[in-house]
Amino acid sequence: MDTPNLCNKINEMIGFIKPFLPLVNCHLVNFITDNLFDKLIPKEIKEEVVAMKTDELKLLFLNNFKHCNNECRVSQLGTYFLKTKMMSLSHNGGCISLEKLKQILSNKSQDDFKSLPFQGFMSLKKGHEVEIMCALTTFIANNFKYSHIVDIGGGKGYLSSMLALEHNLKVLSIDSSIVNNQGAIKRTKKLEKAWKSIKNKFPQEDKGKNNIYEPIQSISLKQVTTFVNETTDLIQIVQRQYPHDTCDKVMMVGLHTCGTLSPSSLKLFVNNSKHINSLINVGCCYHLLEEEFEEVSKHWTREEIGVESFGFPMSNYLQEIKFSLGRNARMLAAQSIQRIANEKESNLDLLFHRVLLEEFLKSKMGYTSLCRFRVG
Repeated sequence: MDTPNLCNKINEMIGFIKPFLPLVNCHLVNFITDNLFDKLIPKEIKEEVVAMKTDELKLLFLNNFKHCNNECRVSQLGTYFLKTKMMSLSHNGGCISLEKLKQILSNKSQDDFKSLPFQGFMSLKKGHEVEIMCALTTFIANNFKYSHIVDIGGGKGYLSSMLALEHNLKVLSIDSSIVNNQGAIKRTKKLEKAWKSIKNKFPQEDKGKNNIYEPIQSISLKQVTTFVNETTDLIQIVQRQYPHDTCDKVMMVGLHTCGTLSPSSLKLFVNNSKHINSLINVGCCYHLLEEEFEEVSKHWTREEIGVESFGFPMSNYLQEIKFSLGRNARMLAAQSIQRIANEKESNLDLLFHRVLLEEFLKSKMGYTSLCRFRVG
């Protein structure tokens, strides 16, 4: 999509979401105490919702309005839902499915796009994420001959360990927490001990290129404790850890780069483009980003918060129009609607006690705005 069309699409999205931003950014308890249902919900949709039973309405949402059409008695709500889908990145060519990505990559190389399924040391969800991330990283690293992988925000070391263990890649895991890195080292040693038996559970063709069990801790996998921002000299750190290697083609990866670390990784990639030619970044915790044009609470100033750089917006166009999204909107953007629909349940019940706690703290501390008031 060229720049003019992209700007037009962004304007279309902004025009759609802007009237709903007060609703999107409200706290769950404010929706009740401030009577936002009457104030912000369009009349036609409100009438349809009131006429339905709670379980019936919930089922419609969880089924993604699949059986809703013009004759449906929630046609206005269904129409709104369809409009939101029209604004999604997937509908507008902003993202592709995993299967489509596999197909594109398979057309460029005969290498397999796969990694060993691995459970036991991590949750089912984490294992799924690491497996896909590991397969994609390895495919790109091998086909484009990257010498080293830098895992930004390595955390517990699941991804970096699997890249080194299964695929013999040289991986530098960077995390700002010494506790995380110490835990990652211990966890890697446990993985090494279990690795030979894990590999033997799978056919020879599924074991990848790492068919000989070797300790990896001092050979290919390194851990570094340091804080990373957009000015960090990554190549210098890599060369310090691998003094005998030529580090002229490095790949960056990040699985769950939390909050500001995600935009910092993007800026870091651009600033080091001479030697870092590829980036795979999966961000999370968007509510922890700092917005440049977000309203600042009267209780805190930017100086008190200690904002060094802003994670949103990164787009020059959105900066020009000084667009602000809001913390709750960013938090909702990180929620998986598909997972909620597949599990056929919502988490509103789980939020109830958090709502009570937040209201209690607000009443005791005298806050009238939740712009900078955070619990958890």
